[in-house]
Amino acid sequence: MRPAPTSRRPTLYGTRQAVSSGHYLATAAGQAILDAGGNAIDAGCATGIALAVLHSSEVNFAGVAPIMIRTAAGEVVTIDGLGTWPASLPADHFMREHDGELAEGVCCTVVPAAPDAWITALRDHGTMSFGEVAAEAIRLAREGFAMFEYFNWEVTTYRSEYERWPSNAAIYLPDGGPPALNTRFVQSDLADTIERMADAERAAAARGREAGLAAARDLFYKGEIAAEIAEYHREQGGFLSRDDLASFTVRYEPVVRARWRDFELFTCGPWCQGPTLAQALLMLERGEKVQLPPALWLQGRPDIVHDYRDPESPIPANEPERFTANYRKAGGDIELLYIDQATKAGAPSYEPAAAFIHKHIKAK
Repeated sequence: MRPAPTSRRPTLYGTRQAVSSGHYLATAAGQAILDAGGNAIDAGCATGIALAVLHSSEVNFAGVAPIMIRTAAGEVVTIDGLGTWPASLPADHFMREHDGELAEGVCCTVVPAAPDAWITALRDHGTMSFGEVAAEAIRLAREGFAMFEYFNWEVTTYRSEYERWPSNAAIYLPDGGPPALNTRFVQSDLADTIERMADAERAAAARGREAGLAAARDLFYKGEIAAEIAEYHREQGGFLSRDDLASFTVRYEPVVRARWRDFELFTCGPWCQGPTLAQALLMLERGEKVQLPPALWLQGRPDIVHDYRDPESPIPANEPERFTANYRKAGGDIELLYIDQATKAGAPSYEPAAAFIHKHIKAK
């Protein structure tokens, strides 16, 4: 008898359209926009804003939002969705005050970029209003959703971190502890913030769609919300000011392109982690094609290396002290380690990833 399947996830075909995200309710929000006549950018913005509610412990509505868009004409563009440091932050602040480490609290906050990124994408490539695409996120924040396992695990695991900041504890530890699994989790302040932007848009709608989008954006970056953000940072000893918010704008950035096998790969630029995907694929491809000595990767611990062909199987280095010293001498950058596979010993040698990839691309 054939054994019962271990997965109940069916294969799905998007014959007209498809949405995928890190939470099924965010996916449903994007699908609803498509069903209502919105385009892919409308749906993507709705999905992303919903994720800022459903995964607010990881991605914030006032955080970052790198966006990649392939237009109907085939052009691929990216919106950086990445904030800048406050203008008043001294260049040597972290070196002088925090031993070169990022400090905790608001003093390491950059300008919120996500709202501008979503609205820029809607303005230039979408068809719907901010209020329409944010409606489901507002509802999920105001009415709540079932606390799911990963969210519960994260808040429980990092409970002590949430407890250190009363404003965070009020949201994520509402009754003195993490919300129980499957209980309803409500974020009414977040709902109010997003809804105020939608209200500003509706008030300006008579002047046209772009004027409405600009009004929603201006409330966050120049209006009441900006004033509240700046005042909170002032009270907490931060550097972010109303001028930082008012002068901020996201930028369009060129994509990074790479050819991998039969695919043309696009990633965001080096202002984010995007190029590492191309790097990893090209490194592995080069290793397979030219039969280089097995590449062993450092994965978090300097005394353990892993065969990239079997990353689940750690290989203890025979000379951990020497390996550690060589790693540090190399600068700690992303580098390849070659070692005798037969003996798991010998003097390690390094080749910087940038040079390795450059040679590979040049050879192509």
